[in-house]
This record gives sequence, C-alpha cells and structure tokens, in this order.
Amino acid sequence: MNAVAAAAHATAEDWARFLKPVAMAVRNTPSDPEFRARVAAIAHALHVPAAWLAQPWRQAEAMRRFQFWPAVFDIAEMFEDDLKAERERRDRRERLAISGPKQVAAALAGPKERTPEEIEAVRAKAREAIAALHADTAQRSRTPARAAPLSEGALLDGYRALAAQGSSAAAARVAAIELRLGRDA
Repeated sequence: MNAVAAAAHATAEDWARFLKPVAMAVRNTPSDPEFRARVAAIAHALHVPAAWLAQPWRQAEAMRRFQFWPAVFDIAEMFEDDLKAERERRDRRERLAISGPKQVAAALAGPKERTPEEIEAVRAKAREAIAALHADTAQRSRTPARAAPLSEGALLDGYRALAAQGSSAAAARVAAIELRLGRDA
C-alpha cells in the first residue's frame, strides 16, 4: 500500500466494511437503510485513514467495546488517541515545512552540544535571576502590611449609621464612645 492510499480518508464503503460485524454484534442491530444512513454520517464526521479500518484488531476492539449501536462520539472516542497522535505529527510536519531548511536541519540534528562556557553563562544568568527573586521576596517580607488606624470620629460615624439601621449593639457602642469622648449625643 503506498503512502497516498494509506493517508486517504475512509469512505462510507470502508466504514460499512468495518462496522458490518459490529452491527451483527450489538443488541440493537440497525435496519439496512438505517445502517447505510448511520455509516454515511460516521464517514462524514470522522476523517480517519482508511488503513486504520482495515486492521482486524480495531474491528475486534469495536465489537468488544460496543453493546449497542455506537454514536459518532463513541467511535471517535475509540480512535481518539490515534487521531491526537496523527494531528501532532501533521502539526509538526507543517511547522517544519514553514520554518525553512536551517530550522529543519537543526530539528533533525537534535539538541546542540554546548560548551562548558555556554553552560556556565546560562547558570550565571539563572543564579542572578534567583538572587533577584530572593531579594524581592525578602524586601516584601520586611514591610508587613498594616491596617490604617481608624479615627474615633470615623468609628463613631460608622456605629451611628449602624445604630440608625436598628442595630442595638452599634447603639451601645455609640453610647460608650460618646461617654469616653465626653460628648453629648
């Protein structure tokens, strides 16, 4: 099988060959017209390589997995890991195609060997960044946040507002503060 044929998407006929034994194994076997309609919907919704459907172990897995006729979602879930790997390979190929010959050569060559001087330069930058983070953290921990003190007048005004809303506890505090300050209500 050549690469073009292996990469071709499965047609409705491919899906029908794949799902016919599954139809016989499930509890709610669809009628022939219903089978054709469902297979057409699956072929339209799922773009998997036709070669995947020709593998007997996949067909056996589908027969074991499904007790009832599967929805498109169920079949997609069965192929999910393979589809994800295929998308990642395709994305990687596209990135390499876009990046140009130098980047392709670098990607194929693997990681570049670093000299001891380059390694030490990176380590020095890392030490500087870590020291800056520690200094920033130390500075923040030395200046604790404190609540601004509330003046007696502002506190009294707040309690008066609460007392006006019917709070007996606030009314008692208003009386205590006014007594302490020596003011009349």
